[in-house]
Amino acid sequence: DRESITFDNDDKVVLDALGTAVAPASVGAILHYQILRQRWKHGERDAVRRVCVLTDTHIYLLNENYVGDGTTRAKKRGTPPGNVVLEVVDSGTLDLISEIKAADEDPRSITLVIKAPSRLKRAHRWRLLCYDGEGAERLIDDVRKATVMEH
Repeated sequence: DRESITFDNDDKVVLDALGTAVAPASVGAILHYQILRQRWKHGERDAVRRVCVLTDTHIYLLNENYVGDGTTRAKKRGTPPGNVVLEVVDSGTLDLISEIKAADEDPRSITLVIKAPSRLKRAHRWRLLCYDGEGAERLIDDVRKATVMEH
């Protein structure tokens, strides 16, 4: 059934970390969770590991620090092994997502555009690199399904 959206990782540690990261807002139903990389169009910046979470109301781009994978930021904070710390880098409500598409010849690349919530702000353009083409297709499909459900 291509209309259903599945969420495989319902690990309580991850759900708790996400709840803390988006507080005081509530998480809602998680429709998609994927570890990927964010890259930039200009500059000599390396791609940065991020987590993309799609809920029934929002899309979030987060930093993830998992004690156990060697990230030093989590170690410095004294986070116990096995814990996940998530920090929101950027987010938007589903009604503000204006575009999601394959970015270029690389089947792993995605561009997601979030309209500015007001005239005083600029649109956000996320350039994401999934670990494989299948992950990119799943993210595009799930965002499109979620935005259709929202309208």
